[in-house]
Parts: sequence; C-alpha cells; structure tokens
Amino acid sequence: MSRRLWIWSLVLLMLVACSPAKPSRALVVYYSLNDQIDSIAGIVAEELNADLFEIKTDRDFEKLLDHEPLDAAQIGELRSDDFKLKQPVPDDWNTYSVVYFGFPVSYGEPAQPSQLFLMQNNLKGKTWFPFTIGSRQEAQDMLQFLNSYGLREGWYDPKGFPETPSRSEIRSWIDETRADLQAAADS
Repeated sequence: MSRRLWIWSLVLLMLVACSPAKPSRALVVYYSLNDQIDSIAGIVAEELNADLFEIKTDRDFEKLLDHEPLDAAQIGELRSDDFKLKQPVPDDWNTYSVVYFGFPVSYGEPAQPSQLFLMQNNLKGKTWFPFTIGSRQEAQDMLQFLNSYGLREGWYDPKGFPETPSRSEIRSWIDETRADLQAAADS
C-alpha cells in the first residue's frame, strides 16, 4: 500500500513540476500632463489585456506649470512631496509582477506625482518597463530617478516615444518587452 501511495505522490509531483508557470500579471501605471502618456498607456493596456491605473493627486500638479517660467519657489513646490496621491496603492497591487510605467518629464526629472507613486509603494519583486515622451537619451536620463540611483531593482531601459506615436511603434515596443520577459524566464 505504501508503495502505491509513493508512486501516486511521485506522479502528482511530476504533474505539478511540469505544469506551465503562472503567467505574469501586468499593470499599466501612468501619470499624464495633457500629453500623450495617457493615450500610450491605454494602448499598452489594451494590447496586453492589462489593468490600467492612473496616478491622481489631491492638488492639481499641472496647474502649477501654468505659470512658466517658474521661479525657484515654484520649482520647489513642483518637487515637493506635499502632494498626496488620491489612491497611493493600486487595488490588488501584490498580484502584479510586471508594471508598465508611463510618466512625463518635468524640469529634468519624472513629474513629482510619478515619483511619489514609486516612493509610496513596495516595488520589490516586480519587473518595470518605463515609458515617456522624448528622445531615447532623454528617457535613459530618467532611469537614475526611477531606479533611485540603482537602489531599486527590476527596471528595464525606459522607452522614449515621439509626441504622437503610432500604434505600430507602441506594439513594436511591447513586443520588445515580451521578448525581454521571455529571455528572463528562460535564463
């Protein structure tokens, strides 16, 4: 009897070991300043069949930008962490393993609401694919802010899109991210 139980246990163990891995669950998080970030985020979510989460603040961050050029005090307010996020943590945050992160650049760094989101969430164990509007170099320059100068792990190089990217440009980038995820899974 114990031999039969042992064989069934072995068969069950083999079935569990050979079953496909649980697929990654993706979330598209974005903050937009009347730019194309919201449109890109919507297309990414649609193409990936992923959930979408918009970062919203208690104060109108964009209104602060209406007074350009800004003086030092106004720039300080833009960089302030006095902003509060309406919903700091997305629903079911712990169930997502892949995050596509859209952000605008404001005065040489990701807009403060984007940075607040990163500061207020547990980022461990997630793979990050950031995107913004700008050149490849401008997007790359943002990586130091996003990964907190290397202290945060799991970040891929940011994608800089043109101001009005085509759906095919966005799809091409999504295909690249899928290849990155597959390569990471295979290694």
